[in-house]
Amino acid sequence: IGTSSSDYFTVDVNKLSGSVKSSVMLSNSGDLAVSDLSVTSDDGSINLKVTDGNLTGVGGTNGISARDVYLQVTDGNIGAFGNAVTTNARNLTIEGGSKIFLTNASDLFALNLTANHKDSNVNSYDIRAHGLTLNIQDAGSAFVTELMDDTGINFDFSSDRIVYVGELNAGAANSLSI
Repeated sequence: IGTSSSDYFTVDVNKLSGSVKSSVMLSNSGDLAVSDLSVTSDDGSINLKVTDGNLTGVGGTNGISARDVYLQVTDGNIGAFGNAVTTNARNLTIEGGSKIFLTNASDLFALNLTANHKDSNVNSYDIRAHGLTLNIQDAGSAFVTELMDDTGINFDFSSDRIVYVGELNAGAANSLSI
């Protein structure tokens, strides 16, 4: 569904689920709840862009499942406190403009996180994955206070605010970019 990074299939729906063979490139205007959206090929990808709304998960489902998952929500939240969006990815890219609550069901090889601010509010970040410890505080500036991963991770973090760092350990033979 969709063909390239600049050619999204555009919809305006409230809920999305399904399974495709190789890739999904979808843009939605307004809030979008995702349940059991998956790619069946081993090298598949899911690229979701939500404009003018929030991306949420449906509790008790498998969420978004593909080797590569890219989530872009610049004008809303990804998940909510107590209801994180669930993914199952090896390579995860998140571009958020507000709060991010996400749990990845498997070990991540790469996490690329852009934590921007759609307004002057303070954002919250709770991103979890198997073997990953990631603590980010937001008080007008981004404080990446801790990054540890049991198996190693390629981690890239950027923000539209000043970034302060604490203890960061991406593991041997992995990369870290702030």
